[in-house]
Formats: sequence, structure tokens, C-alpha cells
Amino acid sequence: MFGKAPSCFLDHQGSFIVRSYQGSDPDRPPPAVDFFPSPAFGPTPGVQVREISEDVVGMFEDSPEARKLIHFLAGEQARQAWREASGDLAFTLNAEAGPAYPDGLPRRIAQTLTTGTLCRDASDMMPAAMTAAFHSAVLQYLDDPSLLGTLLTELDIVRSQTAKDEWLGLPCLSPPS
Repeated sequence: MFGKAPSCFLDHQGSFIVRSYQGSDPDRPPPAVDFFPSPAFGPTPGVQVREISEDVVGMFEDSPEARKLIHFLAGEQARQAWREASGDLAFTLNAEAGPAYPDGLPRRIAQTLTTGTLCRDASDMMPAAMTAAFHSAVLQYLDDPSLLGTLLTELDIVRSQTAKDEWLGLPCLSPPS
């Protein structure tokens, strides 16, 4: 990992990245990809806190049809269709790793969602304007770290101009027991 021609990399990514590594270059065999959960952190020793990101669906008008759609989207049939159509991994807190992930890397990733406290990435909790400013600031910072103070000031301005009710208020949750 630290040599002039490294033979391995440490990449902090979501589970979707597995697809990107598998067979991306037809002239080379897919690289060996593995995963390990982040080290334990949080206010309570021994209780694992995991960073997650998610897709969320909202129902703005209650109707039997809307409830049926949301029930379908939260079910195994939709996750299976998502996995087959996209090649991505589709996990849920509402089910165990189960037969959809019989072994290997996907099963180990799915199993991590059944333990500990799950906390959304901070950028998932931000209103749209703040998310856009944050993503832009991250890229600008990576290009020129000397801009940190200016970027933080600009982010603070966007934050102060964003109504409190635009922020999501569910940063962490525990998986079902």
C-alpha cells in the first residue's frame, strides 16, 4: 500500500464500490476486494457505531396505493430486482442477511447492519443547498487545503441561511433486535 507501485489500496467507500472493482478492465482479472468495518467509536465503550448512507422514500399523500408501493419498495422483491438490475448490493434494516447473500463479501457487509448503532453520514442529513455547498467545499479543499478557513466560513453562511425545519433530525438508529 505504501510502495512506489502499491499492490493494494485502502478505499473508504460505500458497499456500491464493490461493483466498480469487479471486472472494470476486461484485459485484467478483477482484483481481490475485501472489507472490514470501521474501528469502534462512540460514547459507549464496546458498542459499535457504524456510518451508513441510504435511499429514502417519502409518502406525501396517504392512500392505499401509496402504502402498497412503499410496502413493496421496503420488501425483498424490490431489493432483489435492484440487485439484479444494477449489480449493486441492496441492504435493509428490516431483514437479516438471509438467502440473498449466501456467502462472501456481500453477506459480511449485510451482517454488519444487524449490530450496533447506525448513523447516517452528515451529508445525508443536510438540506439540498447545504449538501451542494459541502460537496463543492470538499472538492475545493482537496484541490487547495489552504482554503480551509474560507471554505468553512462559506459553509457557515449557507448553514445560517437554511431554515431549521429543512434539516433532517434522525442521525442515528439501532437495528432491530
